[in-house]
Amino acid sequence: GWRARATLELSQREQSVNSEVTLPPIARNFVPKFGARVSREDVEGQTTVSYVLGTRLVRTTRENELAFSLQWYKDRKETAVLTDRLTSFPLNASTTWRKVDDLLYPQRGYSLNLQGGGAVEETFSDQRFLRLYAKGNYFHPLGDAQTLIVRAEVGGVKASGRAGIPDDFLF
Repeated sequence: GWRARATLELSQREQSVNSEVTLPPIARNFVPKFGARVSREDVEGQTTVSYVLGTRLVRTTRENELAFSLQWYKDRKETAVLTDRLTSFPLNASTTWRKVDDLLYPQRGYSLNLQGGGAVEETFSDQRFLRLYAKGNYFHPLGDAQTLIVRAEVGGVKASGRAGIPDDFLF
């Protein structure tokens, strides 16, 4: 059957509510997920209110994960003298390969995650952008109780400017 999950986070400067509904697997074992998030943060005189609606298709095995997502972002940033609004409708893809001895607490092996996505102005987005990202982890045991973890990340965003790109897609 389907599952629903919701979270509420409250702190002095940041508040958010998240919800996600996961449906049973469909064709080729992809699992559809639908979610929403509303968040507000007040940092150094800037108040940001964000709304996100999205859907994802995810297929996970022990060694691989493949995900496609489509999200709608609406942000409003306010300071004492300026209000900025943005709308974005990005499409993203992500793939992960892993070969580890334990999925929760790996001590030996590696994982590699590649992501790509972006938005075009013709699809209800204020800014055209392309985002590419890669992350790798290497795990090597150092005796019985310790593990060396080496992590590398690289990524970039190609756009004509920063304005109009949701903060979730910037580095």
